[in-house]
Amino acid sequence: MRAVRSNRLNGLALSDGWSITLEIASITAIFLVIGLLLNFRGPDPSASLPTGLNQVPPPCGTSPYAPPCRFESEIKGTVSVDGKPAAGFGVALASQGKSATTGAGGGYSFKGLGAGNYAVVLSYDKTKYKNPDPDTKFVGIGDSEIATVNFNLQSLATPSPLSATPTPKSFSPSLLVEPFSANNGSEVTLTGSGYNPFGPDGGPNQVTVTLEPTTSGSVRGLSVASAIANLGTFTVDSTGAFKNKVTVPVALSPQTVLVLGTDKNGQSASKNFSVTRADVSCRPASAVADKLRLTSAALEISPGVFRICVSVTAPSNDGVNLNDTVIVNLPSGTTATQVSVSTGTVSVSGSTVRWGGFSLASQQNANLLLTVGSTTLNGTSVFVSGRFNRGLAFQQRFGGLPDLVEISAAAGGGNTGGTSNVVVPVGAPSTGTGSNQNDDSTGLIALLVGAWAATVGLLVGWRVISRRRRT
Repeated sequence: MRAVRSNRLNGLALSDGWSITLEIASITAIFLVIGLLLNFRGPDPSASLPTGLNQVPPPCGTSPYAPPCRFESEIKGTVSVDGKPAAGFGVALASQGKSATTGAGGGYSFKGLGAGNYAVVLSYDKTKYKNPDPDTKFVGIGDSEIATVNFNLQSLATPSPLSATPTPKSFSPSLLVEPFSANNGSEVTLTGSGYNPFGPDGGPNQVTVTLEPTTSGSVRGLSVASAIANLGTFTVDSTGAFKNKVTVPVALSPQTVLVLGTDKNGQSASKNFSVTRADVSCRPASAVADKLRLTSAALEISPGVFRICVSVTAPSNDGVNLNDTVIVNLPSGTTATQVSVSTGTVSVSGSTVRWGGFSLASQQNANLLLTVGSTTLNGTSVFVSGRFNRGLAFQQRFGGLPDLVEISAAAGGGNTGGTSNVVVPVGAPSTGTGSNQNDDSTGLIALLVGAWAATVGLLVGWRVISRRRRT
């Protein structure tokens, strides 16, 4: 009887121990799952982009969220032969894949066009007709506009085998520059026509395109000799047309010039063109209490040429003395070719630029502008040292050109060798990648609780089982 009771007790003890162990293991599993879910939620979709990056809306018609494009413009016209409307002639929009054939009244039309510049090309039998005007005509239209382009052909008598070389016809060259304004080093497209009376195998078949200087909007010279830049000499096709891409010269200063195309017959066509030069924007930070703020920006204005701006802003509640200096160390072998400051003095020695000798009142800012000839800015560093008006000194060095840093007084007050408190950048993830990984400790705590519960469960279950076995 005692043996039976003892076995039953032992059975109950073992069952109770395993039951407790399983219950605690279930709780452990719950905490582990919660911890894993919290700890691996992935990037926060609400994280802001790094300083300097903005969300740019897509161009029209490229996505459901982009504004719709308007295609309500029209190009129309009439083709006539010897002054009478002519049917059966082909008219096309070059590079658009659109073509039309003139009807009984000699008319044609292209509807549903967007705003832009178009080349209208006439096709005809050149053994039967001649065109005193270019076979390709260029026209620009805006939104919801109608443009008219007419062609007037003349009948051509069948030449005799003994006929002499035909007399060159009158001709009006054309020229189009796209875009109409561009930076130094940018690529533009030239489209136009040149004199071509006899086809590709004879006659003048080239057009020389130059940039001519202008004075108050008027041409100062229409010869190649007065050109400030030669964009090239281009061969025209059998219709006298040409289309080429060219690069705006880097050395040109911002100005308005005349793009002049001159053919071998001496006839020319011209278009005004604006040469611009992009420049870096200085963006001094707003003032905050107890901290000097430094910002920097760089822009490659042309291949191998950078513009750099370094700005400092005094605290909102204190002035700052920068007599010690702001030093910009450029990459080895690089020299600043142009330097300017809004206040203070500046000197250049090799690849080192030193800016100092000035003080700023509270909330005041100052700028340093550099032009640097280099293919890269890697290796640039900035050093700042000075003293707040309250007598607290600061000194800090950072690698690269930081978007925004904040410098507070050095530890120990008055020791310029102390370490400043620096935040790079402010308002953006420290990784600079634009993603803000979830960094709260909730998931870690849940994992730790789960591990603790597992340990306790195993210990309690084992002790219960061991104790019952001994009884």
